[in-house]
Amino acid sequence: MAKRFLSVLAGALIAPALVMKAYGASSSVIPDERLHSFCQKAGCDYQVFYKYFIPNRDRFCHERDVILKQPDKLAAIKQVVNLSSDYNLPVTVAIVPIMESSLNPQASAGNYKNAAKGFWQFKPATARDMGLVVNDRVDERLDAEKSTRAGLKYLQWLEKKFEGNHDLAVLAFHVGIGKLTTTMASTGLSNPWYLSQIASEKRPSQDYLLKYYSYTVTLMGHGCQ
Repeated sequence: MAKRFLSVLAGALIAPALVMKAYGASSSVIPDERLHSFCQKAGCDYQVFYKYFIPNRDRFCHERDVILKQPDKLAAIKQVVNLSSDYNLPVTVAIVPIMESSLNPQASAGNYKNAAKGFWQFKPATARDMGLVVNDRVDERLDAEKSTRAGLKYLQWLEKKFEGNHDLAVLAFHVGIGKLTTTMASTGLSNPWYLSQIASEKRPSQDYLLKYYSYTVTLMGHGCQ
C-alpha cells in the first residue's frame, strides 16, 4: 500500500515547472539532483526549499517512517488520494490533513465554540459552507469521509478562486482566504512563497508551503537517507 501511494504521488508531480524567484537568499545553494529535479517538476522555489529542508530533513524523514508504519494513517492517505481525482486535484493534497491534524479525524484545536476540528481542521462556518452538518447534536467534521470530501471541495473552490494556483489554494486553506487576500491586496504580492513567509513571520519554522513540500518530497522517497 505504501509503495502504491508513493508511486501515485511521484507520478502526479510530472508537470511543467513554474518559474519563481527566491526570496531571502543572497547566494546560490549547491544542488541536490533529486531535490532539484523534484522542485523543477513541482514548481517549488528550490533555493528557499533546500535551505529549509536540509536542516529539518531528519525530522520529516522520521515522521514519514512513523506514518508508513501505521495502517490507519495509510488508509486515510489512500482515501484522500483516491478521492482527489473527483475534484481535479493533485494527489499531493493528501499532505494537507497530515499537517492540519496529523491524520487524526477526531482532532480539535480547543474546547471553545469556534474551534477547528476534524481531519481537515474546519471551523464551523467553513464546514457548513462546504455542506457539513455542524450543530449541538451532530458534527460531521469528525466523519473522516464526509470531511475529506468537504476538504477537497474547499480546495477545489480555492484553486478556482486563485485561477488554478495550487500553492495559493493550499496556503489559503491554512491561513484563511480572508487573511491571504488581504495580505495580497496590502502588499501587492501574488507569489505564494513570499506570502507563505509573511504568514509565518513570527514562526519561520512553521512556513506552511515549506512544510507542505517537505512532507511531499519525503513521502515520495526523496531526500531521506
